[in-house]
Amino acid sequence: MLLEIVIARYQEDLQWSANIGLPTLVYNKGPEPLPGAIQLPNTGREAHTYLHHIVSRYDQLADCTLFLQGNPFIHGQGLSHHMGAMAFGGFTWLTDHRLFCDEFGMPSHGVKIPVGEMYNRLFNFPRKSFYFGAGALFSVGRELIHLRPRQWWQDLLTMCEKDYPDTYPWVLERLWVYLFCERLGQAITPVQTQAA
Repeated sequence: MLLEIVIARYQEDLQWSANIGLPTLVYNKGPEPLPGAIQLPNTGREAHTYLHHIVSRYDQLADCTLFLQGNPFIHGQGLSHHMGAMAFGGFTWLTDHRLFCDEFGMPSHGVKIPVGEMYNRLFNFPRKSFYFGAGALFSVGRELIHLRPRQWWQDLLTMCEKDYPDTYPWVLERLWVYLFCERLGQAITPVQTQAA
């Protein structure tokens, strides 16, 4: 499969997804079952859903996966434009706003979150500034996901649930590009990521 859309849904109306014309897999965390969707526990927001998909479908991932929230238009009113400009097989933010934050998620998050701490645990490389797309909407190629073994992704999910249960969705929002593109001890810059 060349392209697949993965949607992390709670109670949003997904009528918009029928108009895209691409294979779509919906993970539902809402209280009511949704026909055709995979039901997941309502935990970890979209970050849990994305990691669950990577781990459970690791050997069946599409060539390029678009990870979206149930209502991507809150952060991605220009979603169709961003999709048309995405780097197939690479990493592309599909959000309207790209931001910077420090190691505590500031100033973009209202309270301090352990962005730098989690990054350092994963990469053993201190970083004080992070570039990210607000809303965690992005496309990523299978080859980038496969740069790390399935167990690495499972360990990340386990670490998030165990050590950062209240903050990891917002921390990962700031780390997605690094999770797919960062090499151990080798920093990347925003210029090296596709910003549609």
